Amino acid sequence: MVFLILSIISTSVWAGSGSGVSSLIAPAVNLFLLIAFLIYKTKKPLSEYFSNEAQTIAQTLDRANLKAKEAQVLLENQERKLSNISNEIKEINSKTEQDLKVFENAYQVEINGKISKLKSDAIYKMDSDKKQIANELNTKIINQIISRTKNKIAGSDEIRKKATTSVMKGLN
Repeated sequence: MVFLILSIISTSVWAGSGSGVSSLIAPAVNLFLLIAFLIYKTKKPLSEYFSNEAQTIAQTLDRANLKAKEAQVLLENQERKLSNISNEIKEINSKTEQDLKVFENAYQVEINGKISKLKSDAIYKMDSDKKQIANELNTKIINQIISRTKNKIAGSDEIRKKATTSVMKGLN
């Protein structure tokens, strides 16, 4: 403040104003009062503003520190995973090989079971077809024998009479 007053006085002296220092006292007092009033009125709002800003900055720094710690933990986890990746690959490969062997064994057992089932089904089917064909052949042979016998009996009167008498004897 003293510096300000001296600078005002020295400016007016150098400017060559003839009224002297006494003409500068009133404006200096006015300036001093204005500055004091402005300081008095703006001290509390500026103090509140700067304290709020300090709190906001502190909160931001706390959040940034927390995020930095989280990022560090994530980085360490990723680095640990990367360092163990070859072990994990080996573990996955061995598990895959074991699963493949189990699957192959189960598949082989299933296929063998299906093959034996198909063989037994084929044998039953062939036996059934043989029986059916044999029955059809027997039916055809019997029908041919009956047909030939009928034709023989119908073609000869003597055989017809013998057949009729033998049938009659069987009925009595």
